[in-house]
Amino acid sequence: MTQVKIEVLPMTFNDVDATSTVHLKAFKGYMNASLGKNYVKRFVSWFLEDDRGIAIVAKCDNKTIGYLLGAQLGYDSDLNKALLKTGIRAILTHPGILVHPHFLRTIRLRIKLLLGKNKKATKDFKEPTGKGVSLVGIASDPTSGVKGTGKALIQAFTETAIVQKYNFMRLSVYEENTVARGLYE
Repeated sequence: MTQVKIEVLPMTFNDVDATSTVHLKAFKGYMNASLGKNYVKRFVSWFLEDDRGIAIVAKCDNKTIGYLLGAQLGYDSDLNKALLKTGIRAILTHPGILVHPHFLRTIRLRIKLLLGKNKKATKDFKEPTGKGVSLVGIASDPTSGVKGTGKALIQAFTETAIVQKYNFMRLSVYEENTVARGLYE
């Protein structure tokens, strides 16, 4: 087997289109991917536009094969505000999303976030103190055939968080996403 070199770099606006394509492939069937490429491009771009955003790409032979997006805790309300118009347009142009099993739950959550009413805490979880960063999204192109992309992106994210003096990192993952859970656990 030939060893391939994965290059991990800060994302630029020139990477947004290819990153969005990776996202659509990796998350086919998930609600945000069902909103279409313009929605995903706006989502990815936010992490480049906001000072709290961390956006990293993985490339092999100059082709984007993965990405990672993160942000300082507290980002979510601003991200949702930035996505509101694009999200409405996406719903209007992709009406099939209305029957997606997670649509209503997600809309309720987004409205709560926009109104600042989603301060729900888990009884068994105490948020660490200090400056925290959240890994918001990570994906690798399932058609690339390149192994180790996720691990390389996580390593770069960890190094970035240390350089930016974050005290802790957090992430969440869908329970059914066993590939991602295997990477994190």
